[in-house]
Order: sequence, then structure tokens, then C-alpha cells
Amino acid sequence: MGMTRPEVVGVMGPPRRVAAKQTDKGIRERLYWWSPSLIGFTFIDNEALSGDRVFVALLDGKTVEWGDRYQFEPSDAIQDSINMTKEIMKSARPAQK
Repeated sequence: MGMTRPEVVGVMGPPRRVAAKQTDKGIRERLYWWSPSLIGFTFIDNEALSGDRVFVALLDGKTVEWGDRYQFEPSDAIQDSINMTKEIMKSARPAQK
């Protein structure tokens, strides 16, 4: 807690995904990391399937929260599952003419 963004990135490496928004308390930024998962004989690079995903939340450039985002935000797992299903369905159906 309290680490700056450069300190976090220095330890974790560049984030795989970043989100930021202005709040009434200041600028809130979330940095996300995960590793591909081995499923059968194939590596799948998918955040929702990864067993070692982690996020760091910063408020005005200082760490205020960190952990597995699905433990903190269970609704994120549901939304990610919905989005993944939509993408699979979109790619599976024939193109519309």
C-alpha cells in the first residue's frame, strides 16, 4: 500500500490492461496483470481463465488496493463470461448478407 505507479510497474512489469477514471476522491487507476493458462496442451491467454491474475488500484498515483479482481469484484467475472460468450457466438455464426 502506498507504492507509486512507477514503483508498482518496476516490481510487476508493464500492465496487460489499464483503466482509469476521475472520481470525486481523485483519479482512480487500475492496472491488471495475468499469465496464460495451460488447458490441455494449449496456452490460452485469457484473463478470466488465468489462475494468477492480479490488479493494483491507485488513487492519485498511490496504491490503495490490490489482489485478485474477481475476489474483490465478483460481478466482473460474470460480465467477462458474458462478453466472452458473445464473442464466441459472434465468431461462430455465419456472416449476415
